Amino acid sequence: MAKSKTPELVRRLSDDRDLAADDERKAQFMSYATLYDGELMENLRLTSVELDNKYMTMDPASWMEFLRHPIVKRYVDAYLEETAEKKAALVLSEDAGKPRDALSIQKSIQERRKGDDNSNIIVFFMPQKKYKRG
Repeated sequence: MAKSKTPELVRRLSDDRDLAADDERKAQFMSYATLYDGELMENLRLTSVELDNKYMTMDPASWMEFLRHPIVKRYVDAYLEETAEKKAALVLSEDAGKPRDALSIQKSIQERRKGDDNSNIIVFFMPQKKYKRG
């Protein structure tokens, strides 16, 4: 029988020193983290009010507090940035949309990472070749 893996967000919160002092808050956040990670792709797009409605907790403020907690915020932002970066790269590679917008998205993501990645993006715009009619 396969061993059940602890959700990543739960693991990160269990090591959080800020939550260690408040057992009730920690238990609530651990419960929310389990729910959140269980349907991560869908939950990434939801607000605190939508999460409250989905899980019927009757406390949207606690969901907002959970989503704003530094560990949770970094975790969620990492996934959202990855998605935005992938979409921007697709725009640049497929020449669909506005390259300036895609480069702006990538630049803002890189600035938020504060030096985690020192790679650079170089974009060349080549003029179309003109053919002679024969």
